[in-house]
Amino acid sequence: MGELRAFLAAAAREIPKCRITVRKVSENHPSYAPPDHAFARALARHVARERRCEPVFGCSTGFNDMQFFAQLLKIPTLGYGPGGKDFHAVDERASVKELLAAARIYAGLMAEGVE
Repeated sequence: MGELRAFLAAAAREIPKCRITVRKVSENHPSYAPPDHAFARALARHVARERRCEPVFGCSTGFNDMQFFAQLLKIPTLGYGPGGKDFHAVDERASVKELLAAARIYAGLMAEGVE
């Protein structure tokens, strides 16, 4: 944050009557659900069934609402979505095939629940 403040202060000095204020507006926390948790096993089962491959768990480097469910509500939480291009960009795209596959995975997970 120090580098950002220094950059903005330098930029403000170059612009007449410019005043820049930096303040924290949110706090984001990491969240983690172990792959051996019942919810993760259930999701993996549905992904394997639909995708016909062994699911691989990883970590997201971006921000999402997962932290609110995991940290505040203590709900085991995982992120999953359709394949596509340019995720979270202006021209984000997913094919209808990918959207339908993800929908079948979500529906199966909700219908069968977690064992």
